[in-house]
Order: sequence, then C-alpha cells, then structure tokens
Amino acid sequence: MELASQEIYEILRKRLFKKLPAKSVIDSVATAYAGALSEAVKSKSIAKSAEQIAEEIHGAYPFHPSVKHVIALFKENQSYRQTRGLMQFVSKMIKSAWTQPVNNIYLIGCQHLNLNLMDVREEINKISNL
Repeated sequence: MELASQEIYEILRKRLFKKLPAKSVIDSVATAYAGALSEAVKSKSIAKSAEQIAEEIHGAYPFHPSVKHVIALFKENQSYRQTRGLMQFVSKMIKSAWTQPVNNIYLIGCQHLNLNLMDVREEINKISNL
C-alpha cells in the first residue's frame, strides 16, 4: 500500500471514525479553506489553485491534506510498523484534537498533537527514537 495515497485516508476514516459528517459539511469546510487560500494564490504565496486545494480536502477529510507528507515519511522508516504504527500515530492526533478545550478544528493535522497527554508524548518519543 502506498502510504501517501488517497487509499490511506480511506483506511484511516474506516478504522478510526464511527461516522463522518454529511457531504455538505465536508463541502463547506473545503470551500471555506479553499477560499481563504485563494488569497494566498492571488499573492503568489502558494502555487495551487482553490479548486486543487478543495479537491485535496475532499480526499483527505477529516485530515488536513498536508498529513500525507508526514504519512509518506513512515515508508522511509524500515524499523517502524508502517500501517499499525500509522494508525497509532493518527489516533493520537485525533485524541489530541478531541481534547482541545474549544471545538474549532475543521481539519485534523499534526499541529494538534497535544504533548501534554502522556500517551501522545510516548507515541512521539517512540517514533523519534527509531
């Protein structure tokens, strides 16, 4: 399995979530995010179009599209159990997002890892020690 592919998002969604919001909710997140980034496109700060960004969000939801770049790094680490380790890592990311005091996360990303949570910190340490 290619860890940086859309297939990995399907596996993560199926294994880590009971259900996801309606397509209309996902559409609104993708549209809002793409709209915000369209300003960056206009100023040539980023190279992707709003449509490309929205398409990536649809494929990656509920994760931020940039998570696939981190996921791709798991393939490079031969001593890390790729699929199981990835599931554990992403579940810690989800747990961290759920424990936020304010529900203002629309796309889950590595920036949400809460290192104040012991099991999250242990998971990150386990990865960094490899």
